[in-house]
Amino acid sequence: MEIRERTDAKEVEEFLKKEIEVEVKVLETIIIGKEESKKILVKTLWEEKQEVVKNKNKLRGKRIYIDNDWTVQEQKIQKGIREIAKEERNVMLTL
Repeated sequence: MEIRERTDAKEVEEFLKKEIEVEVKVLETIIIGKEESKKILVKTLWEEKQEVVKNKNKLRGKRIYIDNDWTVQEQKIQKGIREIAKEERNVMLTL
């Protein structure tokens, strides 16, 4: 993993306000990876992060993705939740 540079927190704040209509105070930003697969890590307050995650669907159709930073155990739990939800949707469709 190559940490290339830090990016301007104000730039990220403005992007989030414009694109997903959420105002956040970015504490820190770090760019990781090469240009074609660049990732920007953003640290913010938990409550603000929840608002960003709730509104990330406004980025649909763009090549920009917002994900939670979960531990391996949390990722397994989320995968299980998604599988259960998928099964329940399939059951509802067959009724």
